[in-house]
Amino acid sequence: MRTLSQALVPAFLASVLVSALAPRVAHAEPSPIVKEVVVFLDDRAETVVRYETLRTSAASVAFGAPTGASLEEVLRNDLYIFPKNIQLDHSDPAMDWVTFPGSSSFGRFYRQPATTAVTRDASGIYTFTEHGSFVERAPEGHSLRTPFDHYAMGVVLPDHFEFVDGGLTCDQPGSWVRRGNTATFYGQRVNNLTVQVRFRPRILALYTAIAETASAHEVLVTHDTRAVTVSVFFASASARLGTETRAKLATLAQFLAATSDLRIAVQGGADMVPIHRDLTTLYRSNWELGAARSLAVLHHLIASGLPESAFEATSVGRERQVASNDTDQGRAQNRRVDITVSKHGLVTAAR
Repeated sequence: MRTLSQALVPAFLASVLVSALAPRVAHAEPSPIVKEVVVFLDDRAETVVRYETLRTSAASVAFGAPTGASLEEVLRNDLYIFPKNIQLDHSDPAMDWVTFPGSSSFGRFYRQPATTAVTRDASGIYTFTEHGSFVERAPEGHSLRTPFDHYAMGVVLPDHFEFVDGGLTCDQPGSWVRRGNTATFYGQRVNNLTVQVRFRPRILALYTAIAETASAHEVLVTHDTRAVTVSVFFASASARLGTETRAKLATLAQFLAATSDLRIAVQGGADMVPIHRDLTTLYRSNWELGAARSLAVLHHLIASGLPESAFEATSVGRERQVASNDTDQGRAQNRRVDITVSKHGLVTAAR
C-alpha cells in the first residue's frame, strides 16, 4: 500500500468519464478541457498550498488517489473542495480515484509537504517540479490520453526568494509570464507535461560573498532562507576577540558597509561553566559574559565602519546551547557570538 505522503506527489493525474451518449454527440463542438493550478510556497519551501481546478464537459471528473487510502485520509489536508458530492472509486487496479459524480468540474485548495515537489542542490538552488497528466475514460474501461485544451500553472514565491534566470522550463510547448515573485506557464493542447521552476533565497548571493570574505578557522558562516549568520568564538571566561577574528570582522565590516539596507543582530552566548569567583567582579553570571562578548563584536564592527543604526545586540547567557557541554569541542562551540545579517527586515539572532 502506498502511503499518503507518497501519493500526494506534485504529479496531477485528472480523469473524466465520458457519457454513454458520447458517440451520438461526437460531431458536436466539445467544451474545452481547462486545468489551472496555483502553487504557494511557504517561507522555507517546506510546504506548499495549492489551488487547482479542472473544467470539462464530461459526465464526471476525478483525480488520482493512493490505493487503499480512505477518503478522509486523502482529503485530510484539504482546506476547501467543491463540489461536495465526493466518492472514492476503487475499480481501477492501477490506482484509486476521488470522483465527483454528475459534475463536469471540481476545485481544490489544499496543503501538502513539499518534500517530493521541491529539491535543493549543494549550491542552495531550489527546484520545484510539477507533472500534469490527463486521462479520458470510457464507461467500458478504455482510456485515452486527451490533451488539456488550456493548461495554466503559476508558482508564487515568498518575498525572500527569487527566480533563477533561465530557471523556468516545461517539456511541452507554451509560454511563461513572470511578474514579481510569480511565474506562470500557459500551454494549449498539452498533456503528460513536466514543469520545473528554479529559485533561490535572495540572501544567497550575500552569503556567498560573506563566506568568501570572512570564512576562517575562528569564523563560521552559515545561512537560512532569510539571513546569513557569521559566528565567532571565544576562549573560556573571556570576551576578548582573537587577532584573526578581529581582522576577519574588519574585512567583513568593509564589505557590508558597501551593501545597502542591512539589519545586523548580534547575539552573545556562553557555555554551561559557571563564572569563577575570581571573575565575578567582571561578569556576575554568564548573562554578563554573553553581553560582553556581544558588545565586543558590535563595537569592533562599528569601529570598522558600520553604522550604529544597523545593529541590535543581545545576550542569551547559557540558555541557547548549540553543542554538548560534555566535551571541550562542544563547549568551544557554545562560547560564541552570532552576527545575523538580513536584507529583509530586522531579525533576531535566535537560532
